Amino acid sequence: MGYLCLFLLIIVHGIREGFTWATNEQRHSNIFITNRIGEGIAKIDYHGWRSIEYILILGVGMFGAKLIPAIAVFMMAQLPYNGILHKICTGKFWYSRKNDFPWMGITIPKWLLTPVTDWALFFIGLSIFLVSL
Repeated sequence: MGYLCLFLLIIVHGIREGFTWATNEQRHSNIFITNRIGEGIAKIDYHGWRSIEYILILGVGMFGAKLIPAIAVFMMAQLPYNGILHKICTGKFWYSRKNDFPWMGITIPKWLLTPVTDWALFFIGLSIFLVSL
């Protein structure tokens, strides 16, 4: 149960991050996010997602999670996390980068950030998770 909470936590975090990146227009027309309840088509606003995130953090703590399976869950959750984030900001679940991605002083090549790598991470994470149980 702790691993499910962790998986959902990462997805909810992606939705909240998408809210941060989205324009005002995107916040009104997206099914995941809205400024305030009633302003857009989404049924949960930013603070609602934050509350869900806190409940899931509590669930991870209550039900516990071992390190290796937790890392595997992080790997699997990248697929829906990236997909939802890109859906909010670009309108498409899959997004191909047109340039390299700077991250914490490291340059990640654009060819590494593709749907193929998301799926590869998912299946590698799933394999590690199943073996580590």
